[in-house]
Amino acid sequence: MAELTKTMDTDVESDPIQESRFRFFTLSPQLLLKIVGYPSHLPRPKLIANALPEDIQFVNADYSMLRRSFVILTASKEFEPVEPGIEPPMIEELPMFETQVFPGEESLAKFMHDEYEKAAKKEKWKTPKKCQVPFDKLPAANRRTMLRVAERVLEMFR
Repeated sequence: MAELTKTMDTDVESDPIQESRFRFFTLSPQLLLKIVGYPSHLPRPKLIANALPEDIQFVNADYSMLRRSFVILTASKEFEPVEPGIEPPMIEELPMFETQVFPGEESLAKFMHDEYEKAAKKEKWKTPKKCQVPFDKLPAANRRTMLRVAERVLEMFR
């Protein structure tokens, strides 16, 4: 047995799981829905660069009724080892996703204008000729109205 131990390669990269280099973080169902259920026409939420270590390993996930969130166990060489029998620390307030996950008012207003025109054609609804143009060519009052509606829609979700 001692010979086996001697022959082990000491240059082998360490395994953060074997070394108990664990951390928990939480993911609320609301954030999970924003990530996986996000409309395909809007920009997806992005993981903030360097929010998690590059070598992160996802070990396990469970739902915590107390936290009302998914609790995800991760391992990384960057984490300090955790003593046996001690619960790994929680990564609190981790800014994992960019806070601006919604489009700006102008891109939403443009999208709503384009979709309204498409739906109107499909339903054989005649929109005014001056509105059957790209968003930036709309009459100023119409553009301002669309921007105001987009702003209100975004406020509802923020």
